Parts: sequence; C-alpha cells; structure tokens
Amino acid sequence: MFAKADEPDAASVVLVARENYVLHDVSEFGGKITLFGKVQEQVPHGSSVDLLDLLKVLPPDVRQARQANAFGNQFKEAMRNLMGVWPKEFGGPIGRDEIIIEGPLVILTPDAAYTV
Repeated sequence: MFAKADEPDAASVVLVARENYVLHDVSEFGGKITLFGKVQEQVPHGSSVDLLDLLKVLPPDVRQARQANAFGNQFKEAMRNLMGVWPKEFGGPIGRDEIIIEGPLVILTPDAAYTV
C-alpha cells in the first residue's frame, strides 16, 4: 500500500504487508489511519524506490541487475510498460509514478493499523 504525501516537503509512506496477513479488505484503509510498525528504510529526496524490487515479485538476479543493458533492467522496463496498458478489469492501468516512487519516502513494515 502506498500513501503519497499531500505537501511538497512531506514524506510519502509505503506499507509493506503481505495480503494474507491483512485481516480486512484493503479498501478499508482509506482515509486517516494510525500505523505502528518498524521503519525498514528512509529514502531521501532525490532518490527513488522501484516497487518491483521492493516487493520482490521478480527473481533476485532480475532485481539486482547492475548494468544499464542487463537483461534484468530490460525485463523490468518491459514490465513497467505492460503495467501502463494493463486493463481496468485487472486494476490497471498502473502509471510509472505508482511503480517508481520518488523520495522523500518511508518504507514501513506494519505491526498494527488503526482507523480513526
């Protein structure tokens, strides 16, 4: 789950939780909530996080590609392009700004979430 900051200098939050650990429907997390959990990483302004890497949906060799022309980078770019034309029936399209999230950003592993 991703919460984008409303103000320009505020940090956005990525909540990393496997769906099988969430007891309620994800749609119930709309609006204001209080989170309690562990901060995994703070991403500064000017840096970014690729959710394909963060969520570990791709094999390690693909995620950790270092060279610009490496197969892993080409594959991730193809996945991002595919998500951009994803049908609405499957939750798409998913924009590049929803896949690559710019800092400042806090990545949080939740212990509990409370609605207010």
